[in-house]
Amino acid sequence: MKKKIMALVLVAALAISAMSMLAVQAAGIEVTVDGAEFTVTVSGETDELDWVGIYKEGEQYGEGEGTVTSLIWWYINDTTKTVNWPEDKAAADTSIGEGGNSAGNRVAELNPNSMLKPGKYYAVVLDNGGYEPVAGIDPFEFEITADSTVDTTVYTEEAPFQMSIDSIGGSAPANAPLGGTEFAVQGDYTFGQDTGISGWVAAENGIEKYQYSTDGETWRDVTSCTISARDDVTAAGMPYESGHSTAGFDITIAGTADMETLYIRAITKDSKVVNFFALTTGSAEDVTAPVLDTEGGNDNNDDNNNNNNNNDNEQNTDTGDASYLAVVVAMAAVLATVVLKKKSARV
Repeated sequence: MKKKIMALVLVAALAISAMSMLAVQAAGIEVTVDGAEFTVTVSGETDELDWVGIYKEGEQYGEGEGTVTSLIWWYINDTTKTVNWPEDKAAADTSIGEGGNSAGNRVAELNPNSMLKPGKYYAVVLDNGGYEPVAGIDPFEFEITADSTVDTTVYTEEAPFQMSIDSIGGSAPANAPLGGTEFAVQGDYTFGQDTGISGWVAAENGIEKYQYSTDGETWRDVTSCTISARDDVTAAGMPYESGHSTAGFDITIAGTADMETLYIRAITKDSKVVNFFALTTGSAEDVTAPVLDTEGGNDNNDDNNNNNNNNDNEQNTDTGDASYLAVVVAMAAVLATVVLKKKSARV
């Protein structure tokens, strides 16, 4: 009887040992990507000050020469074991405290809303507020292929408008006046590093935002943009009275030095398109208003819409954990059977 009990104890001990080893093996970090968004999941035991850092491929975390600060980071707690970015940005910021990810991060290297630009990255779990990796958790590599600044919305209708371009690059338009109810083009323009444009656009329901494009197909939101009321437009008795509260604009598009053509459009508050202006280094007669694609959006955005990045990283997979446990338990059972048989043979 005692030997039977000892055999059962042995089986239980081996099973517990196997489960402990399994728990250690399951610790890790995994990143899944959906378009420009990504989800980071940390499994296994972590301490209060352990944290997740996101770095570009080839960058070295740590302190001293040759190291960089993280692009995005947060402390790991019950709320941030899984972080969907940018949906859970507030939770990540709360784990850090005052300032959140706006404090000490390389904001200039991110897209608006702290989104990662297209490229290769890795996520790492670092120990106790320092720069040593948590034992047993290897970095996880992943890639962002979609550009979060590209608007993939399919707009189906254009809006009537009136507009005026008051200033381009701080000066009045060369072919002034530029305005009216039709798409206008400023030709023979020399682009600088940044291009600033100001004026007003009035549409029936007002303007929500402005966008720019270099080909008339792929559109990005203008992030440096002021939209304001224009009392002079209201007083002039212009149409679209309800849209005058957002008629004025002052926008800046960065990185325009090598551009040949720059299209500008507005999106109204009821999701209609206002194609109203373009700048070009060539002849104004050669540039026409972009044609609205009412069926499929931008063809070159298909990959962005359907991108589900499956990152295969052998160091971060838990495949076979259940099989591993089953094998260990089976071995324990066989060992117990052998012990019992030997006992029976001796009785």
